[in-house]
Amino acid sequence: MDSTLSQDASKPTRPEAPINPIRARACSLLQAGISFIPVGSDKRPAFDRLPAGIDGKPSWDIFTTELPTADEIDGWFADGAYGIAVVNGLVSSNLETVDFDLPEGYSADHSQRTCEAFLVQAEQLLPGISNRLQVTKTRKGFHIRFRCVGPVEGNQKLANVPKLNAEGSPDLDRLGRPKKAVLIETRGEGGYALEFPTPGYTHHAGPNIEDALRITGDERRTLLAIARILDGFPEEQQAESIPAELNLQTGDDLRPGDDYNARARWEDLLPDLGLEVIDTTPAGVTRLHRKGSGNLLAATINFKGTNRLHVFSSNLDLDAEQSYSKFAVYARLQHDGDFSDATKALRSQGYGSLPKITQPGSTHCTVQPKTSSSAAGKKSAMTTSLQFVRACDVEPKEVQWLWPGRIPLGKMTLIGGDPGLGKSHLTVDIAARVTTGRNWPDGSPGCDPGSVIIFSAEDDADDTIVPRLIAAGADLQRVHIFKCVKMADAEGNEAERGFDMTTDLPILKRAAEEISDVKLEVIDPVSSYTGKTDSHKNAEVRVMLSPLADLAATYDFSVVSITHLNKSGGGKAVYRSTGSLAFAAAARAVWMFCQDLDDKNRRLLLPVKCNLAKTIPGLAMTIENGPAGSHIRWEANPVEMTGDEYLRKEADSAGSSDQDRGELHRACDLLLELLNDGPIPSNDMKEAATAHGITPATLKRAREQLNVKATKCRESGKWAVSLPEGLLAHTIPHEKHEPHEPHEPLDFNSRPGTTCKRSEGAQEVQGAQENHHGHSEPVDDEPEPDLPYNPALLGGW
Repeated sequence: MDSTLSQDASKPTRPEAPINPIRARACSLLQAGISFIPVGSDKRPAFDRLPAGIDGKPSWDIFTTELPTADEIDGWFADGAYGIAVVNGLVSSNLETVDFDLPEGYSADHSQRTCEAFLVQAEQLLPGISNRLQVTKTRKGFHIRFRCVGPVEGNQKLANVPKLNAEGSPDLDRLGRPKKAVLIETRGEGGYALEFPTPGYTHHAGPNIEDALRITGDERRTLLAIARILDGFPEEQQAESIPAELNLQTGDDLRPGDDYNARARWEDLLPDLGLEVIDTTPAGVTRLHRKGSGNLLAATINFKGTNRLHVFSSNLDLDAEQSYSKFAVYARLQHDGDFSDATKALRSQGYGSLPKITQPGSTHCTVQPKTSSSAAGKKSAMTTSLQFVRACDVEPKEVQWLWPGRIPLGKMTLIGGDPGLGKSHLTVDIAARVTTGRNWPDGSPGCDPGSVIIFSAEDDADDTIVPRLIAAGADLQRVHIFKCVKMADAEGNEAERGFDMTTDLPILKRAAEEISDVKLEVIDPVSSYTGKTDSHKNAEVRVMLSPLADLAATYDFSVVSITHLNKSGGGKAVYRSTGSLAFAAAARAVWMFCQDLDDKNRRLLLPVKCNLAKTIPGLAMTIENGPAGSHIRWEANPVEMTGDEYLRKEADSAGSSDQDRGELHRACDLLLELLNDGPIPSNDMKEAATAHGITPATLKRAREQLNVKATKCRESGKWAVSLPEGLLAHTIPHEKHEPHEPHEPLDFNSRPGTTCKRSEGAQEVQGAQENHHGHSEPVDDEPEPDLPYNPALLGGW
């Protein structure tokens, strides 16, 4: 035996260090150009091991754009960190993960059967595709991972099933509709997913992702389409985008579109779409592909028994991820989507029945307008109907609440307040509670967790909204912050614009359908999204808000709109919202957000009106800074005050009470006496007022009533006050009061440090402080900041 290969048995051998499987997996992923992060036992990023982000807090964001380093691998995994997660998207060469989950209440093998069905159909349509997919067994389901030659989108929900309650029955919402539980979803750009050998995760089938060949964009779309076909949630009836006047069912009449849906055949429409049949599944779903594209899935017919065409491909003359009836396809292909023209054309071909005119006195009345023979040749007569429902046919139901007694569900709520008080902190706190289902600040039980849509025209998402959401404990996955309305033409040119409630509610409707569990929509402020509506005209505002109210009622989410208060002062709180009264009239609940008159750091949420229940007390809070950012701290005790009572108290504190009027007259008397012989230093006036028990606020009102002027000496920087020229004590009418305590006369010229002489003229004076829009406030010897400048006063100096 070669001595160089022999081992001296007499010497003890050094045991080899155990292999760290997670560190080894990290090295393999890094070599393949795949990003990853360490995770804890809660499946969340191990922030204690991650570097600081731009806000100074630990973050994994950098690894969505950069790969980890070898040193970071040693720091993360050398001591046996719990687990590892891959970062999907561009940083990992367009890596994407399809997550097959096991919803609560379903049998343990449900996710396995779903995953197997997916792989079988994928292999049928894309032979050999399994050799490019990594299959990982997770704690409750499976991950299928692949890399694509083109970019991947963010996380998407692909398939749902009915959510089950503790008894194993479908869990229903307040309207009796089944709730959704996610069955299949993706982790795409900006998302992460746990990877083996994290505890509970094992390699199940296929190659390791670092060894797998990439799939094409068409193959990826087919895989995602197969996942969507596995959706097990009951189909919701989708209405055609038909003009309202054409969508009215009149008596026993049959609309041309409905007649066409019943009589036309899909096989006659498919050639014009460039589609061919692949096969029909045992469930009766017909799978289609584009001519010449192999078996790449482009659309299906009769998914969930709807007899509708559902489009997956973006290469058709129809919108991807939309379902179409035969009539909708006909209108799109033959009439450029004009349902009115399509209806008239079908009627001329014999589809539909002629509308009937019912007898007067019936509940349903259809009127046939008269048209001239010339007009009839240009445009068919339109049928118009009035629809009624008998009260006896309406089933009463209780009002549903998002926040019991404060924010009704499926309706509009308005919150008004002055700028800068923290209204957005309030809406963020409400949003956070909606996303997590936490109890409300008054102790009432929280709602079922749901998603929130935020329209914010005044706060940025990255440095304001999201940090506040984090501080409030929100589930960020459920918060959808509006960025822009994106537009694109047929040539692929794109543009962006803001949201307009007068034109964009249809796309908001689609967004609500896609998100599926929206509970709250915040519009802050509502005036930023009114388009060309004149917000001061009741009729225009009502027309704009009515469709939004209908949308909220249809999809059962609350709308909380924020508005500023006008400067009218006093009066009833319901008239204080900026713009038309229609904003407050359309809302079923109105609240005032204001500053406590006795504590400037305290905020009050006070009731103004509630059309649906008895008015309940207000609440108090403060805004505090914490480690995670600023947030609201609620007080436990209610505030027994309404918005109207607050405004009355505010008016009283401003001097409207009899007692304050007496104090105001006392202050006026003192000023007339002090200034009767000419200007005096501002500080002398304040000291004299304090000595006589006159508050600064009362002194300020007295100066305003007497039009006391302020001037500043350029050399000394000192301020002086004086009466307007010609103003005498007897010209100010007021009640007789007890004479003031005698006081020493004040000599302005003898005051130490005052060098300005009256005889030196106006050129020696820098100028008087103007109102609050004028110069900066003086540091020393300053008057109140809202007194007017009076050039005439300078002539006597």
